[in-house]
Amino acid sequence: MKVLLLSAYAALAADSIVFNSTYNMDSFLGGCGALLDKLPDRVPGGVVPVLRDKASVLPVPLDLERSVATEAAWPGKPGELPGRPLRLLWVGRFEHDKGGAGLLQILLRLEQGDLDYELSVIGQQFRHSPDVFRQIETDFSHRLVQFGYMDDPRAYRALLRGADIVLSTALHEFQGLAVLQAVANGCLPVVPNSWLPVTGKRCWPWCRRWGGIASRRQSPYHWRFFGAGEFSWQSNVYSRV
Repeated sequence: MKVLLLSAYAALAADSIVFNSTYNMDSFLGGCGALLDKLPDRVPGGVVPVLRDKASVLPVPLDLERSVATEAAWPGKPGELPGRPLRLLWVGRFEHDKGGAGLLQILLRLEQGDLDYELSVIGQQFRHSPDVFRQIETDFSHRLVQFGYMDDPRAYRALLRGADIVLSTALHEFQGLAVLQAVANGCLPVVPNSWLPVTGKRCWPWCRRWGGIASRRQSPYHWRFFGAGEFSWQSNVYSRV
C-alpha cells in the first residue's frame, strides 16, 4: 500500500507524466482510482482527472537510420521470392509470457500445408526457459536456420533485415520493441489482436487484418499489420525530447 501511495504522490507532484504505451498509462490511472476507492474518507476529489490531464504517451524510439544502413544477411537459402523459401522470424525472450506454445501451434499448422519456409527463433534463453522452445528446436530443425541468442548487434540487424515476416505470439506486450525493431528493418509484422489495447490506436499508424499464415478459423490468434515509422527518433512525436 505504501509503495502504491508513493507512486500516486509522485505523479501528483510531477508537472508531466510520461508512459511508453497507452496500456501502461490506462493501467496506472485505473490503479490510482481503485486505490483511492479503498482509502478512508476525506480523499480529495478529482485526483484521477488531474493525473490524466498531465499524462501522455511517448513510446521508446527506434534508430531507423541505422536499420536502413544495414545490409541483409539471412543464414538460409539465398535469392528472392518466389524463388526461395519464405523467411519467418520470431524474436523474444524464451519465457512463458512470450507465447512459445502459440508459436508451436502455428508451426504445426504450417507443416500441414505446402508452404516452403525457413525459420529463425531468436531470443535470450534462461536456465528455466519453457520446454516448448526446446521442442521447437528439435521438431523444426529442418526449418530452422538460426536459434537462440545473437550477441552481435550488426549480425542481428542483418538477420532482421533479411527476414520477410516477423511473428509475435506474446500473451501481452507493453510496447513490443523487438518486433518494432524487426519492422524497422523491413519485416512484415504479424501480431495478436491483444496488442491493440496495449498500444492504442495512437501508437500504430496503420492496421488491417491478415490471414495469410493462420486464419481466425485455424487459430485463436487474429493477425494485424502495423508500421514503425512513428517510432523513429526523426518522427515529430519526439521533437519535444
